[in-house]
Amino acid sequence: MLRNYFLINMVIVIILGFLGFKFYHVVTYSIEMPSEASVKDGLKSKDIDIKFKDKLPDKASFQIISSKDLFRPSRTASVADLRTVPKNGHTNYPKLFATIIRENDSIAIIEDPDTKKTKPYGVNDLVSGFLVSKILEDRVILLLGDEKIEIKLRDDKGIKTFRPRPLLRQKVKQNRRNTPAPVRRRTPVRRPIRGDLTEDTNGR
Repeated sequence: MLRNYFLINMVIVIILGFLGFKFYHVVTYSIEMPSEASVKDGLKSKDIDIKFKDKLPDKASFQIISSKDLFRPSRTASVADLRTVPKNGHTNYPKLFATIIRENDSIAIIEDPDTKKTKPYGVNDLVSGFLVSKILEDRVILLLGDEKIEIKLRDDKGIKTFRPRPLLRQKVKQNRRNTPAPVRRRTPVRRPIRGDLTEDTNGR
């Protein structure tokens, strides 16, 4: 009986070893074998490279990028590019130097762009064809037809808006009349004369 069990066990071990060996080869072969998807992707990439190899863009087409320095972080547009051209074609506007705000009226000191002269202007005055519509503390609104233009104080001159102080009524000081103090007149002391003294003594 023991020999029969021993033989049966030996047969089972041999069968398991044989099956394990076969299974090991099957697993390693499936892992090393490339998948169909990767093979297809590789073929597609090769086809794309072959198709577009002769159609690469010319270097001359990229010269504009280097000439205008488009990728510089500190690149800023010029003032001419940022400024919008008005409808009427005007590019030379009056310059505001100062504003004076009052209760009744306001005055703006503006430079005429044509004559280069600086004069005070009020509301509804004309400056080189521009109509002064409104005067504020830091800016003036001009009108030219249907166009509304806003000019601000010039920062380079360091001129600031100033508001005049209201005039205070000066109290008129009434001149008090200095009345002279009454002068006390001293009556002179009369000294007695000798003749008078003798008469007094005789009368007594």
